[in-house]
Amino acid sequence: MFLITALVVVSLFILSISIPFLSFTLPVYKIKKMSKLGIKERLLVNLLAGLILLFLDPLFLVVYIGFFIVVEMLYYYFRNFKPEVAIFDRIFITSLTVTLIMGLYSYFIKDDLTNSLETLKVFYSTNLNFTTDEVNMIIDFLKSNYLFLLFVYSAISTYFTYYILEGKNYKNWGISYKWTILYIVGFIVNKFIKIDNYYDKNLLSISKLIYIIFGIRVCYTILSQKINFKVINKVLAVAVAASFPTAVFIVGALKSFNVKVRITKK
Repeated sequence: MFLITALVVVSLFILSISIPFLSFTLPVYKIKKMSKLGIKERLLVNLLAGLILLFLDPLFLVVYIGFFIVVEMLYYYFRNFKPEVAIFDRIFITSLTVTLIMGLYSYFIKDDLTNSLETLKVFYSTNLNFTTDEVNMIIDFLKSNYLFLLFVYSAISTYFTYYILEGKNYKNWGISYKWTILYIVGFIVNKFIKIDNYYDKNLLSISKLIYIIFGIRVCYTILSQKINFKVINKVLAVAVAASFPTAVFIVGALKSFNVKVRITKK
């Protein structure tokens, strides 16, 4: 039984790193399946899965521990010890923690990452027929937004983990206004102090995305007051965010201060 569960965990891990949008499948499976197991049984499953991943590639084990185990452990921590923390705060605290851990690890394997980028250049040039300028533009984007992209990946996994497990109360998911501090600091450094800094740019992008994601929830709640179709409301809320990201960011930031945002009929 434990070996089968460990093999399923390994399979979902491979799926998660292959298709980022499905990265939530691993923590969701583990939380649902392994919550019924005792501490010793959970440790045994994680040990077996870890050994298999180590055999396949040591990097897999690092990602498994630094990413997916962290998501799972913080989920349990907030649920059992800090239930008063708002859901979106849990999501973004978890995402930032994972980003910091994986970003720090990336620093120690920067030579391997450089080699991977060179391989990616060859792939784009030979298999996709991209021009040299197009390839360089993609690589420059990946380099300059690496931490932001790490955050996006971890946020996708964490967000959908919570949505599947606790989505019934989605309209009530809250967020702290304190995240605005990240944006304000990043904005001041970027616009007024005029420091062209890699970390500041990534911080600014991360903090803006935080309130855009929360703004989608706000838009969904507003639409739900007018339209009684959940799927349509979700699609419309995402479409509004994609079309007017700055406006949705402002709506999300204002709502974090409990400022009422509503649509009035004329």
